[in-house]
Amino acid sequence: MYSVPVSNQYPTFKCIGALEISHPSFRGRQAELDKLEQVCRNYHDAFLLVCGGLQTGKTSLLLRLKSNLERHWRDGVRTCWVDFQSLSGANQSQVYRHIAKEAEKVLPNLPETPDSNETDGAALINFLERALSSDQVKRFVLIFDALTALPETTRTDLAYVLRGLHTKRLTSSTLAKVQCVIAGGIDLYDLVFSGKVSLRNICEIVYLGDLSEAEAIDLIAGGLSVLGIAQAQGHEPGKAVYACVNGHPYLTQRLGEMLVNQYQAGEQVDAQKFDQLAWSLLTNDSLLKSLEQNLRTHKLEDAALRLLSVIQPVADHAPDHIKKLELLGIAHRADNYWRPRNSLFSVALAKWLGLSLPTQMSVQNAALVAQRTARVQHITTLRNERQDIATQLERSVIFEKRSDLQHRLREIETSLTRIEQLRDPTLPTWFPEFIKIPAGPFIMGSNGNDPWANSDEMPQHRLELPDYWISKTPITNAQFRPFVESDGYTNRNYWTEEGWDWCQKRPFVQPEYWDNPEYNGADHPVIGISWFEAVAYCRWLSAQIGITFRLPTEAEWEKAARGPDGRIWPWGDSWDPTACNYGNHRTTRVGYYRIGASPYGVLDMAGNVWEWCATKWQKQYPYQVENEWEANYLKGNVRRALRCGSHSSEHKDTRGSRRLNLLPRNRQYTIGFRIACDFPI
Repeated sequence: MYSVPVSNQYPTFKCIGALEISHPSFRGRQAELDKLEQVCRNYHDAFLLVCGGLQTGKTSLLLRLKSNLERHWRDGVRTCWVDFQSLSGANQSQVYRHIAKEAEKVLPNLPETPDSNETDGAALINFLERALSSDQVKRFVLIFDALTALPETTRTDLAYVLRGLHTKRLTSSTLAKVQCVIAGGIDLYDLVFSGKVSLRNICEIVYLGDLSEAEAIDLIAGGLSVLGIAQAQGHEPGKAVYACVNGHPYLTQRLGEMLVNQYQAGEQVDAQKFDQLAWSLLTNDSLLKSLEQNLRTHKLEDAALRLLSVIQPVADHAPDHIKKLELLGIAHRADNYWRPRNSLFSVALAKWLGLSLPTQMSVQNAALVAQRTARVQHITTLRNERQDIATQLERSVIFEKRSDLQHRLREIETSLTRIEQLRDPTLPTWFPEFIKIPAGPFIMGSNGNDPWANSDEMPQHRLELPDYWISKTPITNAQFRPFVESDGYTNRNYWTEEGWDWCQKRPFVQPEYWDNPEYNGADHPVIGISWFEAVAYCRWLSAQIGITFRLPTEAEWEKAARGPDGRIWPWGDSWDPTACNYGNHRTTRVGYYRIGASPYGVLDMAGNVWEWCATKWQKQYPYQVENEWEANYLKGNVRRALRCGSHSSEHKDTRGSRRLNLLPRNRQYTIGFRIACDFPI
């Protein structure tokens, strides 16, 4: 972006209250406005309910609807605006009297207004029927704004009256002239979607969406033009604003206002500065504070976690918790799933839910990390519940309780399966493909039937592992390149203490054979990688994506390679020289030997490159499962395990049980790595 001359004129962004009819910042809503006007000018079976979250422009839209309808006065259209903001704490009689008084301002030949002490719903309906008897009135539109100001009991009673009015329209040609337009959000949930009233049955719902990209860019560019910025030059900041808040009416205005303040102060607003402005909204914006308060008031924290996880498909009837989030203005439908309304809301939800987020990136990228982090937390919660239920089933003998537990267990398994099948379209194009290795036992190590077995592969034993995911192939040069070209070799946070000291001695800035054309094909495995670099890559990738990636343990690597039955090679017990890359001293592109796939479909698990594991050397058999990715385990300069054999190995060294170890600083041309994680991605 750019700096601009200081101007004494101020742009037209407005972030407080409704936008007046003539306010230049009003954008969009034309489709909704046209629909509302068309319905109000003609008979329509249903009343209209305009739903939107806090500060999404409901009142601004209704003001324009009123103005448009007033142009049709000569056609017999009368519009009555009923604002309840001044009636906080009013009872039913006071509200009905207020409606009648507002009607007096626009209707001719009025009957006597009902007495305030006697006015009830029936009296109001009778009053309207008498008042609309004149042929001068063809349509009478009641616009109700700020219902949230009324006490709950008063709102409920008014809703019953509206249902009664809707029913009488069916038999009264006079009352058929009436059209009601009601605006609200989460405050109307109980009246509209639940309880005995259920206004949904008599209302057509009009949901207020966001500004289109063109409208949002035009709004920002138009506001900045007052500072002397050409309209075309204002498109760049307009695009940045849209990418952050997806056309949310208030937040678009808010960021526009912040941009103006920066330009007025003579500040240059580049991409980094814009990110700082966007992040600052999370701590000082009134709308976001109100949304957080509503989230907690309505106990929607669990619902927010599921929304942020992007796992709830759009269905004909949205669950109650999703409907509430939509009425709050936080959730919307996109790509067949319920999602947070914009990137800023995703980051805000993560902050409110206490999820850890990187702040040294754009709000858009942080939003993607937030969604994946939330999905991991949701999966963890389901897994823990599954374990608790399994424990309860072991102890319970009561049939009814066991039946309920088994039903819930099936629900959890269905949810986990559905989540595993989701694909994240926002992942980088270079991101590795992963394969699930299902929970269960496998045979680890070798026995006397393997003539090439070494003593450290014995005794053969059965080992149980939980679900995990492993990259389908070793990490390629193309997949390692973003680490090299970003801050992989310069950010200490990705490295172990010993690894960082080692890295800085030269310093290292890329793998050993990075510039060697014999080995640096994009789809060839990256080689000349130390264990330190492999760990740093995992930590770097975790920061980019929002899920913990790691080196596999020896046990995980061996199960992925051999399957559950203890076969010698990934394809079986018989040697096949056409099934892997060995003995030729050059790498091949990953996945080339598809006939050598493991039982799970993992490729290159024999030959091509030795692969680093997290496991320390001299781990004894039977293998004991432990956390091999916790910080203390990763400390030190101790030797680490490698598996797989390489392009230079003999065939006996490509066996799935073969164990090798090297110092973590070793960077041979035969060494690469693959990665693992505990969650679907």
